[in-house]
Amino acid sequence: MCFDTVKALSVSVATDIEFLTNERTFVVPPIQSILLDVGPGAWWIRVGAWDGTDAEGRIEWSGIQGPIPVLSTKPTLKEQDPAVVVIHTQAIQGGLRFHTTTQTPVWAILESSSHPRFPASSTKTRYMFDWGRGYVDCMGLQSGTLYSVRLRTFGPDSTTLPTGSVKQVSRGIVTHRKQSAKPLRLSSATDTTVRRGDEMLLRDAKETPHVRFPSHTFYLKHKAALEKHKEERQDL
Repeated sequence: MCFDTVKALSVSVATDIEFLTNERTFVVPPIQSILLDVGPGAWWIRVGAWDGTDAEGRIEWSGIQGPIPVLSTKPTLKEQDPAVVVIHTQAIQGGLRFHTTTQTPVWAILESSSHPRFPASSTKTRYMFDWGRGYVDCMGLQSGTLYSVRLRTFGPDSTTLPTGSVKQVSRGIVTHRKQSAKPLRLSSATDTTVRRGDEMLLRDAKETPHVRFPSHTFYLKHKAALEKHKEERQDL
């Protein structure tokens, strides 16, 4: 795994191989080594690479190493509270949206699994940056499958990624038996082309807080795509 080109690294430890017991996760800059005092015990460990765009992407996990015995006089680190409160969730195309109470920038870690306890062997992890819209999306969900989804942040301060420090990942906000919205049925090749164009416009706006449109025509197309997106959500 090449760590020079990733945005950040997650380091996860636990006292069982599926990372269900005493699980603690930390986010660090792309570095070659780190020393963490996580408390006494026999610990399993894995490292995740943040691989994607500036706004969102996947966390690709390494193999699991351990158990590694640790002798320490310090207690196991306490779990941190998340930096957001979730108001409600919403099924979207290919994922699940968490609406939050915050309008400040937030880095979020989103985990999805068909198992309610999120075992390492069957859990997918993504990250997403909310620059102040008040929601984050857990993408990559298959239509027709029920998921447990967990939202996590960096404890009380999740506005920036660590650059010269270590940030502990918070406990999760969990929702169960959720599924993505059903795929839309497109009636023609023209509908498919228009739909893909709309998705590109909306994704560009999603990743750029202050979009500059090359012309008034592009602005009108963006507004039309946004209104169509709202109508589709209301029909679900």
